[in-house]
Amino acid sequence: MSELKFSDWYIVDAPKSADEVYGQETIVNHIKTKQKDQSFDKSTLFQGKFGSGKTILAKIWAKSIACKNCNKDGEPCNECPTCQAVNNETWDRDVVYLNGEQMSAQEVDNILDKCFITPAIRDRAKVFIVDETQGLSPAAIQKFLGATQSPKKGFFFVFTAMSKLQGKNPGALMSRCKVWKMKEPKNEEIYQYLGSIVIKKKLQCPKEFLTKGLQFIAENSQASYRLAIQMLEQCYDSKIFDIQQIKETFGIESYDDAAAVLTDISNGNVTEAVFNSIIGSDYQDKFGLLMKIIGDASTYQTFGTSFVDETEKWKWKYPAQVASGVHFNELCKVFSRLAQNAYIKRGEWQMEISKFLYDIKEQKNLVKGVTEEKKVVRRAIEVK
Repeated sequence: MSELKFSDWYIVDAPKSADEVYGQETIVNHIKTKQKDQSFDKSTLFQGKFGSGKTILAKIWAKSIACKNCNKDGEPCNECPTCQAVNNETWDRDVVYLNGEQMSAQEVDNILDKCFITPAIRDRAKVFIVDETQGLSPAAIQKFLGATQSPKKGFFFVFTAMSKLQGKNPGALMSRCKVWKMKEPKNEEIYQYLGSIVIKKKLQCPKEFLTKGLQFIAENSQASYRLAIQMLEQCYDSKIFDIQQIKETFGIESYDDAAAVLTDISNGNVTEAVFNSIIGSDYQDKFGLLMKIIGDASTYQTFGTSFVDETEKWKWKYPAQVASGVHFNELCKVFSRLAQNAYIKRGEWQMEISKFLYDIKEQKNLVKGVTEEKKVVRRAIEVK
C-alpha cells in the first residue's frame, strides 16, 4: 500500500526559498542579504494577518541559519535532512517549532531549559520558531524575554504573530526582535501567484476561468495567499469553473454584488431581495465587505478620483454609485454605529438595519405621494 501524503496545495506547493515568495519584496531582500553575508539577526518577528506567509518566511529564515549545505549565495539546499525536517515539519533535529496558542508558561520554560543544555548537534545552530506568538500568555512571554535578553552563541529565535502580544508590556519582547510587518497583498499580486501555481502544476482549465475565475478568487480571498490557493485547489479538483458556481460553493458575495445592494439602499430602492440580502444570516461575514465599500464611497465623495491613476479609475465605478445616493450619509451613520461594537449581535443588527430600511422606504413613499398629488393637481389645472 502506498504512503499517505498531504494533497493540500498550500502545504505541498508552499514557497521553499526566498525567491518563491510573492508580495514581500523588502523582507525577501533582507533575507537574501543576510544569507549572502551569513550574518543573521538573533531574534526576528514576522507580523501580519492570516495567510500572509509569516510561517513560510520563518521556515525559510530557519533553514538559512541551520542548513550545513547552503550554496554560494547562502541559500539553503532544501535537500538535506535539516531542510527536509523543516519543509516536512517533522521537527526532529535542531530547529524547534512551538505553537504559541497551545503552550503554557511552564511548557515554554521546560522546553527552553531542555534545549539550552547543549548546543546544536545535527544542524549548524538551534533555531526556535515560535508561531502565533499573540496566543502566548503574559507569563509565557516573560519566559521568552529571559531567553532572548542575552545573546547566546548558536541560538536563534523566529517569532510570528497576527496581532499585538499579550501582557502589560507587550513591546518588551518585540523590542528584542527585528520586527517585519507583512505587507497586505494586492489583488493583482494574488492573481499573479495563482497564475504561477497554474503554470507550475500545468493545470488544464477553461480559458475564461484562467482570467475571470482567478481574478474573482483573488478579489475574494480576504488578501490571503493561503485562502486563495485553497479556493483554487477546490475549484480545480471539483471542476468548478463558473463564477456563479464559485459564489455558491464558497458562499461569496462579491464586491460588485454587495455594492449593487448598497447602491439600491442608498437610492431608497428597498425591494424584498435587497432586504433579504442585507439582513441574511451571514451578516457577520458581510459586515467587513460592506464597511469597505462604504469607506471607498466616502473617499470618493470627499476626493473624487483626482488622486487615482488613470488606469485605475474604473475600479471606482461602484463606490461612485453608492456615494451618489440621496440616503448615503444616513447609510454611513448607521454602519458607523454598528462598527463601534467588536461583536454585533444578530438582533441588534436586524433592528438597526430594519429600522433604517423602513425609514428610507417611508421617505420614498412620502416623496412619491407628494409627486402623485402634484400630478393630479397639474392635470386638474390643465382640464380647466
